[in-house]
Amino acid sequence: MRIRASISRRRCTFNQQRFVRWCQEAYDQGGVLTLLDLSLLSGLAESYAGQLLRQYEQEHAMTVPIRGTVHDIGPSVSHKAEVIRRYLRGQSPADIARELNHRSTP
Repeated sequence: MRIRASISRRRCTFNQQRFVRWCQEAYDQGGVLTLLDLSLLSGLAESYAGQLLRQYEQEHAMTVPIRGTVHDIGPSVSHKAEVIRRYLRGQSPADIARELNHRSTP
């Protein structure tokens, strides 16, 4: 039973890492991916992709740049409160945008 759990955990980690890599590569090239894009690329369910990304974000205290979070649309969590919190701490808008994977607007 432990072997199955270990294999399952490794598979989850593999999928998380590749989803994050794909999202970051798309973002670095000026695009963003949706959960549907990740689902179509991987052959896995859209809900499973979302679950893995949310888990990854919690474990690594970072925001993965998917369409919903970058554009603050859809059912994904809005990061406005975090942006304001960091701004009030004195962090520059450019640093906040970079750390939260948002594009700052002039």
